[in-house]
Amino acid sequence: MSDVPRAEKETYRYRIDGDNVIIGVSDNWLSFAEKNGGDGRCHPNRVVGMSLLDFVQDMETVHLYEIIIEKVRKTGKPAKFPFRCDSPGMRRFMELVVIPREGGGVELASRAIRTEPRPLSVCWKMMRRGPKISSVSAACARKWPFRRTDGSKRRKP
Repeated sequence: MSDVPRAEKETYRYRIDGDNVIIGVSDNWLSFAEKNGGDGRCHPNRVVGMSLLDFVQDMETVHLYEIIIEKVRKTGKPAKFPFRCDSPGMRRFMELVVIPREGGGVELASRAIRTEPRPLSVCWKMMRRGPKISSVSAACARKWPFRRTDGSKRRKP
């Protein structure tokens, strides 16, 4: 996806196939991930070939993505909606455009509409401390799917 026009340098694109597997990301993907605390799991070599839904944190958002992607595939028409993508020190008000492609594929293009600096929240500070955390707030628990010691995810209420 190196043909991103100059005016769209801050648009981050990724494509999925008919099975929702990521088949490509834009050239600016890695720099965005690195600037926002992404670790090695965000490298394009590790992202491509994974299910898009593996990167969506909660069941409600997974369901929303499934509905929107399916509607775009069925109608053949793009969909656009706002969303938030926050990092530890920044609030990002984003827009996502979901565009149908051949063979059931879909391209997703996101861009920041506006950003606001923010102080580090208790949740982010706790996450930086590492795995020794014994308790978290309800807000943190909704943001990250913590795993139990047996490897299973926490149950939804």
